[in-house]
Amino acid sequence: MKAFKTLYFIVLFFALTGSNLLNSAIPARMIFSIILFVMCVYYDRGIALDSCFKWYLVFIFFFGLSSIINCHWGTFYNFLLRYYFISFVCWRSTILFIKNDSSATKKILLFILLLGGFNLVVTISQFLLSWSWFEPIQNFLKLPTAEYFEGINIDRLANSDVLSMFLPGIFGNAIINGYFLAICVVLSSYYFLVYKKIIFFILPVSFLFGSFVCQERAPFVLAIFMLLFIVYKSLNNLSVSYKIALFAIILIAAIYGSFHFINISDVYNLRYTMEGMTDIGRTSIYRGAIEYLKNNFLFPHIDDIPVAPHNIFLNAFVYGGLFSFISIMAILFIQAKTAFKVLSIKIDKNSVMFLIFVCAWGVFTVNGFVHNRSIVTGEIMAWILWALMSSTKPSNC
Repeated sequence: MKAFKTLYFIVLFFALTGSNLLNSAIPARMIFSIILFVMCVYYDRGIALDSCFKWYLVFIFFFGLSSIINCHWGTFYNFLLRYYFISFVCWRSTILFIKNDSSATKKILLFILLLGGFNLVVTISQFLLSWSWFEPIQNFLKLPTAEYFEGINIDRLANSDVLSMFLPGIFGNAIINGYFLAICVVLSSYYFLVYKKIIFFILPVSFLFGSFVCQERAPFVLAIFMLLFIVYKSLNNLSVSYKIALFAIILIAAIYGSFHFINISDVYNLRYTMEGMTDIGRTSIYRGAIEYLKNNFLFPHIDDIPVAPHNIFLNAFVYGGLFSFISIMAILFIQAKTAFKVLSIKIDKNSVMFLIFVCAWGVFTVNGFVHNRSIVTGEIMAWILWALMSSTKPSNC
C-alpha cells in the first residue's frame, strides 16, 4: 500500500497542475493514472462504482453517442482519456487511500494546501511583480503556458499594470486558479477550527487575498460566503473571548472594506466595479445555447455551438442531450443531499473534516453555475472533493 500512496500523490500533482514533467508525448498524468488505475482494480478486486459514478457513466455514454451522431468522435475521445478517466482514478484512489489510512484525509488536505500555498505565492507575485519572473520555474516543472497572458504586452506586465487582467497562477488559466484559491480558502480554515487560535485564521485570509487579486468574481464571493458559514457553524465550539475577537475582526474588515472597496476598484479598473459586474456577453451566450437546444434537444454537441454555455445545466444538455442532463441532475441531487446534512450536525473533531469538504464542494459546484468547468467537463477536483466529502460523512448523518 505504500507504493499506492506515493503514486497517489504523484497523480494528484500532475492531475491538478497539468504539469508534463516527463516531457513525453503522452502526458505524465495519463501515464501515472493508468498505473494507479491498475492498482485500484487490484485492491478493489474489480472496478468499484458508487451511485454518482454510475450516473456519470450514463452521462459519458450519451455524450459519446451524441459525438458519434454529430461526427465529433475526436472531441469525446479527448475528454474520455484526459478528463473522465483521470477523474475516475482520482476519485476511486482517494476513497481507497482513506479506507486504508486513518490519517489519509489530513495528508490529502495538507498536500492540497501546500500546492495551494505555492500557487498563492506565485499569484501574488504576478500581481505585485510581473509574469516573466515565474517563467524559469514554469519551464522547469513543465507547467501549462499562461493562456490569458499570450499576446499581452510584457512591458505592461513589468509595470505591474495587471489589476484589470487575469492572474493564472501555476495553472496557466485564471479560471482554474480562481477555483483553486477559493477552495483553499475553505480548506485552510480546518486548522483554525481544530486548534481554535486566531492566528490560524491568517491562512484563509491569505488565500482570500489571493482569490481577490485573481479577480475571478464568483469564486471570490463564494469563498467569503462559505468562510462565514464555517465561522457560524463553529461558533458553538468557541469560548466567549474568541467569539468577541472574531466578531471584532470581521466587523472591522467589513467597515474598512465598505469604504475602500468601490474606490479601489474604480481607480485600478478592477472587475469588481458595477461596470465590471455587468455581464451582457454571458446573457447572450445563454440565449444562444438555449436557441441551439430548441432544435437539437436529444443529441446536441458542444462543438456545434460557437461558445460553451458557461452554466452546468446548459452544459449538461449541450454535451449529450436530454439524457445527459438527467444524469448530471441525478449526480447533483445525490451530492447535494449528502452536503445538506452538514446543516443539522454539531461541529466537533469528528465532523470538522466533513464541514470543510462540503463547503469546498459547494464552492466548486456553485461556480459551475456561471462557468464551464464542472463535472460535465470532467474536472478532477470536483471528484476528489466528492470522494473526501462522502468518505468523511459522520456515521450519524
